Amino acid sequence: MGMKKSSQVSSGLLATYAAVSFTLEVGLLVAAGFAALTFLNFAPIVSALIIVIPLLLLWSLLLSPKAVVKLRLRTRLVLIHLVYVIGAYVLWLSIAHTGYTQYLFWPAVMLGLTVLSVVLIFLSRGRVVPHPRAERKAEAEIRKARNLTAAKPSGRRAAR
Repeated sequence: MGMKKSSQVSSGLLATYAAVSFTLEVGLLVAAGFAALTFLNFAPIVSALIIVIPLLLLWSLLLSPKAVVKLRLRTRLVLIHLVYVIGAYVLWLSIAHTGYTQYLFWPAVMLGLTVLSVVLIFLSRGRVVPHPRAERKAEAEIRKARNLTAAKPSGRRAAR
């Protein structure tokens, strides 16, 4: 009942989704750090760490593919893209607050990459997204295939 050869996703689509996801994750951290520097009145490093460390903890506990708290794939994807949109909005607010309006294209780039990520997920029917359940299923199929090919005992004693 595994995926047929024709239903597998091309490596180009997988690489594109991986690059977009990585760029969005880094952009989210940059947006959070820039917002912290803009709105918090602490030393720059302290301001960035106050926001970035909890964001990294939230990401590793809930949203990463190997998260401690296991969410359904659809729930995790909706939450991830909601966080990306919030990150783009926060980046827009912090850039507008500082007055550097020539950099307002960065939130638009982040929103565009979020839309591209959603389109890639829909085009591949979610197969580009790494998910632990799919990895466990593939490992179980490999173990099952190994057990089927293992030498089975035969003869008079095996019949007992």
